[in-house]
Amino acid sequence: MDKAQGNISSGDTIRIVFGVATVEIACLVSDSQIPEGNRVMLPGLYIKARQYLLTAAAVIMVLAGAYYLGGQAARRSMDIKAEREDRKRLRHRLDVKNDVINAVRSSDDTTVDAQLAADWMRD
Repeated sequence: MDKAQGNISSGDTIRIVFGVATVEIACLVSDSQIPEGNRVMLPGLYIKARQYLLTAAAVIMVLAGAYYLGGQAARRSMDIKAEREDRKRLRHRLDVKNDVINAVRSSDDTTVDAQLAADWMRD
């Protein structure tokens, strides 16, 4: 878990899911080791704990899925926004370039020469 922000990373989520799955598998294995005649005598607490564990596993899986899908949507949104900004920047650059070309074409040679002498800059 990221201590600075308190966020659960995808690696932490996977560890939690594997931990819950391991505990459930351990419960199933221990349940299968009990002889058939003694299974009726399982304490109610064990059955309730197992039900709570399965419910917690289902809730964790739903939260992990929502977290994962939310992260995907956020990344996709950021990519789209960055692409729009790039297009906007390129469009502005192309418009400025076209304005300069049109201004140079519409001016006579002496005016262009005077402007270049006055404010010539290198990119």
